[in-house]
Amino acid sequence: MFYGVSTHDECPRYHYYERKIFAKYLGDPKGCLFKLGCLGQISYTKCPHRQWNGGVNWCIRAAAPCIGCSSPEFAKRKDYPFYRKNEHNTDDHI
Repeated sequence: MFYGVSTHDECPRYHYYERKIFAKYLGDPKGCLFKLGCLGQISYTKCPHRQWNGGVNWCIRAAAPCIGCSSPEFAKRKDYPFYRKNEHNTDDHI
């Protein structure tokens, strides 16, 4: 019920992803954050609707990549950083 749709699918920056427009740096107001390490594609949560801090903000609204806190792998592995560079940093690997 609560985790049926990926954060990526409900992201307000999804239209950038579809047009292959990617943010160039953390805090960039335009572009999809995928190439900066966003984990929204593997996260299933209602953050885009509920937000955090009393409904005030969430990762993407703060122009930061989703850290995947709803993922089963979150904080279980030492090699699973909050922010990671996407290994496939070219448009043809999307």
